[in-house]
Amino acid sequence: MKYAQIVFLAVICLLGLLGVSCIGGGTQPGGWAGVTVHDGIIYAGTLDGRVVAINATSRDLQWSRPIVTEPSGGLACDPAAVPAAIYATPIVVGDFVYVGIYTTHGGRMYALGISDGEVIWEYPKGGAYIGAIVGRPDIDNGIMYVTSSDSTVYA
Repeated sequence: MKYAQIVFLAVICLLGLLGVSCIGGGTQPGGWAGVTVHDGIIYAGTLDGRVVAINATSRDLQWSRPIVTEPSGGLACDPAAVPAAIYATPIVVGDFVYVGIYTTHGGRMYALGISDGEVIWEYPKGGAYIGAIVGRPDIDNGIMYVTSSDSTVYA
């Protein structure tokens, strides 16, 4: 009888831990960013983690690119990917739209193709960490400068 009670208690504890690990899983901090207008196209980050390009005259959506990140919650209850929070105003330089994101695991910069929103590159790669990017990046003489929440300027 005592063995059955111990097993029952262990199962209850395990179920409780699994339930608690799911709280907050798959959520990202909400945010908003300013817009950039380039050659009659408005580029903006959305609350649901997309970067959009909208024709300023016709208001037609040119493209929409979801920016998703690795799961942020516990054990097995997290979705495969969650939307990124986009606080930083995108910039357009040449044929690219540059956008910084904020995740529960730090920040990341993306270069998107200006014509279709395809991801050209992202930084950092390989699990490297930089702080959340909440400010507008800038480019000078071909070098991108990004500030992050870890009090660092990346170039």
